[in-house]
Amino acid sequence: MDIKNLLFRHKNRPIIMKNSFSRVQGNCWKAFGAIAAFFGFNPAQAQSFEAPVDSVFGLPTDLNLPILTSADLDNDGDFDLIITERSYSYGSYDYTRVLYYQNVGTAEDPLFSDADENLIPIPVAGPYQYVYLRNCELADLDGDGDFDLLLSEYSYDEYSPGEEYHKWFYFENIGSPENPQFAEPVENPFNLQVAGYINLFDLGDIDGDGDIDLIGQQFPYDYNPGFSFQENIGTVNAPNFAAVSTNPFGLAPTDAINVPELGDIDGDGDLDLISTGEYGDFYFFENTGSANSPAFAAPSQNSLGLVSTDGAPQFPLIQDVDNDGDLDILSGVYDYYDSTINFHKNNLITSLQEISDENVRIFPNPVIDVLSVQNQSEYTFNRIQILDLNGKLVFDQSMNSKQKTIQLEFLESATYLLVLSNNEIRLSKKIIKK
Repeated sequence: MDIKNLLFRHKNRPIIMKNSFSRVQGNCWKAFGAIAAFFGFNPAQAQSFEAPVDSVFGLPTDLNLPILTSADLDNDGDFDLIITERSYSYGSYDYTRVLYYQNVGTAEDPLFSDADENLIPIPVAGPYQYVYLRNCELADLDGDGDFDLLLSEYSYDEYSPGEEYHKWFYFENIGSPENPQFAEPVENPFNLQVAGYINLFDLGDIDGDGDIDLIGQQFPYDYNPGFSFQENIGTVNAPNFAAVSTNPFGLAPTDAINVPELGDIDGDGDLDLISTGEYGDFYFFENTGSANSPAFAAPSQNSLGLVSTDGAPQFPLIQDVDNDGDLDILSGVYDYYDSTINFHKNNLITSLQEISDENVRIFPNPVIDVLSVQNQSEYTFNRIQILDLNGKLVFDQSMNSKQKTIQLEFLESATYLLVLSNNEIRLSKKIIKK
């Protein structure tokens, strides 16, 4: 397998916690919470993501293989973006660019400026060196209160078959929180090591000790892909990364490409992981351990309403895009002729109240194939959704009247959660499909 063909063949918190001003806020479906809601205990919290929308927030639609990272680089209360892309500039062997997009909108309604290609002083590639991929992350690596940048670079030599290179570059922010200015890069800093051909990576305090660790894709030379982890055994001000460990904390590879992104998806105070695969599938790894002792459950594929691109690799960024208190996803999608950036809005379902049989009738329950909903309450609902106990959205339709009949023969026999909602209230009911 040729990694270059693998990637490019497709045609058709606090600062230290995550590299965003509001990354660690989201609330997600939890099976225990859902069961509690059924029986009148604490209100459950559930989330699902809307279908992806492209051409959003003034972002360009012609970037090739866009990979995103975010932070409030100008300290104005909203998030900005750094995007790397694989450019097709035939006048140079260096085919990648690192672009800064300032958010000139608001935290609730982002709008991004034209690209600034000069903010990051990217090193010039050597003679005959093709730089195929760059991936970067923003974090306060030196503990001085502003965002620095760590960049991973993969390249190969045109005239030396088999000569492939992976390098790390550290760009210290020597400006201020309001006016970023990045110094010339330091190569291979902090004892960072190479985990194979390509290291698509993310930064976060995975072990809860107050400093930034690194988790990445491992694509080693023996083509046995997985996840790599380098613990920061240094300090907040002076990072020092330990040797690479493979597939830590119960993580298991899902595909030939495993693109990791950290975020507290379920709002329980520890970092979960979302990864995307070679063909654009989403995989959710819930952290069932703790903030100090992570342990990841087996992945769920394309759950929480997240949908695959059905063939095109995508590169996720977890971010509260619209500042509504839950974590959304921006994903750079690589398709040879139609690369784009998708927005997956999080439809957080909060404060679920159990439906009373006296005012909303849902029958028959258990149901075989046809379910009827009769709303005799004071509320008018405009949406009806059904989720399974893994949080996957399996049914989603508008509801324009007090009565609704839905066909459920497509559902497997199991227990589900039916949710009726409007802009002010969401009501839930356990249903059993026979």
